Amino acid sequence: MKSKIVLAKDELYDNLMQYQEVVGAAVRHSGRRRYIVIMLSKITTNILSRIPSKFKGTVVKHEITGKITSR
Repeated sequence: MKSKIVLAKDELYDNLMQYQEVVGAAVRHSGRRRYIVIMLSKITTNILSRIPSKFKGTVVKHEITGKITSR
């Protein structure tokens, strides 16, 4: 069974994956605090306006990773 934060991450990613800048999502932690990270190929004002600072009570951050490709 998935934890609440993983379910929230999955739902948020499903909502954002339609935007070409979004390349992934993850759950990370800083000390005891867990948060959602939306991975971006690049930053645009359009995508930044669509990423919430909190989703379902969990902090959301973004990170520029560039494009993610399989080998």
